[in-house]
Amino acid sequence: MRTGADDAMSPYLRGRRHALRGETDEALACLERAAAKRPRLTAARAAIEPRSRGLRGEPRFQAALQAIR
Repeated sequence: MRTGADDAMSPYLRGRRHALRGETDEALACLERAAAKRPRLTAARAAIEPRSRGLRGEPRFQAALQAIR
């Protein structure tokens, strides 16, 4: 498994951390970067990820998932 800034999961994992901290804008920016690299995986994980719970009511989160699907 690759790790580092070029790994598609790195922005996703950073986004989860921001979401847990209540840093919505940062979390969504990371989610969007992850989706650009691995759209299907990001959509599948973000939709069920417990750490994304606080983002689910955000229009930007919903728009990101819709754009991926």
